[in-house]
Amino acid sequence: MRLLTVLLLAASFAAAADNDLRRSPAGRAVDAYLQEAAAEPAPIGSDTRLSAAAQGGVWGWASLRLDLWYPAVDGSVDDAGGGPIDLAGELAIDDNEFAYVPRVLLSAGGVGTLIDAFLFETEGSGALTASVTIGGVTFNASEAVATDFDLNNVRGFLTVPVVKTDFLQIMLLGGLSYYDLHITMTGNVSGSATFAAQVPVPVIGVLGQAKFGPVLLEVEVSGLTISYDVYGLDYLDIQASVGFTFLKIVAVRAGYRYVALNGSIDDVDIDLTLDGFFIGGSVNF
Repeated sequence: MRLLTVLLLAASFAAAADNDLRRSPAGRAVDAYLQEAAAEPAPIGSDTRLSAAAQGGVWGWASLRLDLWYPAVDGSVDDAGGGPIDLAGELAIDDNEFAYVPRVLLSAGGVGTLIDAFLFETEGSGALTASVTIGGVTFNASEAVATDFDLNNVRGFLTVPVVKTDFLQIMLLGGLSYYDLHITMTGNVSGSATFAAQVPVPVIGVLGQAKFGPVLLEVEVSGLTISYDVYGLDYLDIQASVGFTFLKIVAVRAGYRYVALNGSIDDVDIDLTLDGFFIGGSVNF
């Protein structure tokens, strides 16, 4: 009984001392700090940096992507009035080749940079239906020719977000798309000649992505119509895809891309389209 009384008295003195401490300015400050710390949730570690990707593959501060694109080539080119060359018909350009399309999207404070590229190389063989001249060499009608077709493209954009929610993100694009085209023809009579055109095109566009759980829908449209000095071009690049995210930061996708260049540059007439399906994957941080 005497021990219980001592314990009760000790508890009373401790409570009184605690109350006195909380009544002091220093005590009140410490008590407020402890209560605020207890109410604040603990950090979730590295998952915080992955939250954008984990919520559906939307772009975070960095996105690394690689696609395999299988484009079909169609259209014609005309070197300084030497006669149009039908790429799909006369030259029978092969559609079974694919192009690697690496892509990097970096963001800092919302504004970002998007860079991608592709190198497409294919070949064909056929017989000309009319005489054409390229690179100073005239190829005769009905002459059998073998063709090497190379098209390189590099795009660089600044990206500015205009809509950014957990469900939907939309970015405006502005930059440059640069095409380097080489067509080498070798005839069984006339020999060999190369047609070349370098086409830098200023571009504006929009890039959007919507998510439905792990399912991603992405659409990108870019292009421009320009007429300046030796340039007169209509350019359009459209791609759309459906993707699926897993492991928080990884996404796989399949889609379709259509690219069209129509006009003239430095007396070279170009009417060129590439379109086909692509598959790919990305890692988003």
